[in-house]
Amino acid sequence: MNLDQFYVKLKRCVSSIFHELEHLEDIFEFGVFADQDLTSFYICYNTREHFASQLKEEFLNRSRIVSHYRWLLQEWYGAILYENKILAETNDILYNIIVPKEAQKNEYYKKNIEDVFFKVLIDLKKEGLFCNRKSELIVYFEVDDSYIGEGMEIMEQIKVLVGDTYYEEFLLDIKKIFM
Repeated sequence: MNLDQFYVKLKRCVSSIFHELEHLEDIFEFGVFADQDLTSFYICYNTREHFASQLKEEFLNRSRIVSHYRWLLQEWYGAILYENKILAETNDILYNIIVPKEAQKNEYYKKNIEDVFFKVLIDLKKEGLFCNRKSELIVYFEVDDSYIGEGMEIMEQIKVLVGDTYYEEFLLDIKKIFM
């Protein structure tokens, strides 16, 4: 299995799962969360109500506004995990790409796989998958235990994903996480 085939399967997977969730009107964030080795992933989504309750709870308990929850997928409302058949199949393909020792010896293998995740989300966004909603949807990608601002290319990919409107807010919120 190569990265081109993984791209096709991942695109089908993300699209299928989004269609399963799009009836939930309250969703304002949709994203992919990958483990730090990029050997598995799952789909996350957040609702306005959940985010508002996080903001309210933090403000009432600590008297501060914690808007960076928008960018921490583990804090989002829900996740589509491995019991979803297409997600499990796509994870199997990803795992089979990563497992061979020759893949792990390639210093760029993680970067190449990360790029596939971004490309799928960016392409689906450009194709209009996330557009038919009452309000704008934030589309996002996160790798566990990684500092999201490691390189300019990642920042440019995030800017394309979240759009100019949310990118400035992302930068401000991310600073709060790592200060």
